[in-house]
Amino acid sequence: MINKSSLRYLSLRLCLSLILIGNGFIIFAQTAENQIDQDTVVLKVDLSTETGKMTPAWAWFGGLLGAAYVASTTVLGPRLGAAALLALTLAGQMVAALVVDKYGVVGFPQSAITPARLLGAVLVIAGALLIVRR
Repeated sequence: MINKSSLRYLSLRLCLSLILIGNGFIIFAQTAENQIDQDTVVLKVDLSTETGKMTPAWAWFGGLLGAAYVASTTVLGPRLGAAALLALTLAGQMVAALVVDKYGVVGFPQSAITPARLLGAVLVIAGALLIVRR
C-alpha cells in the first residue's frame, strides 16, 4: 500500500527525472539542429570508421557522466531541495570550467585565471553555500 508521503516522494522524483530528461532532449535538439545546419547528421557512430577512430577517448565519458548526474540528482534532489541542488551544480560547473580553461583540456583554448574570473567563481560558490544553509 502506498501512503501519501511515499506517493509524494515518488512524484517528486518523477518530476525531477522528467525535467532532466527534458533538459537532455533540448540539448539533443540543439545539437541535432547544429548538425543539420552543417549537413553532417550522424545518428550512429561506428568505431571502425574514420569518425569513430578520430573521436577522442574523453568524448565517450559524456554518457557515463550524464547517467551519473541524472542518478545523483534524482537521489539528492528531494533531500537538498531544487534551489540547493541547482546552486551546487552551478558552483561545481564553475570550478570545472575554470580548470578546463586554465589547462585547455578537451579542446578548449587555454585562458588564464584572472582575479576577476576567480572573484566571479568565488561569488557563485558563496551564493551556493548561502542557498544550501537555508
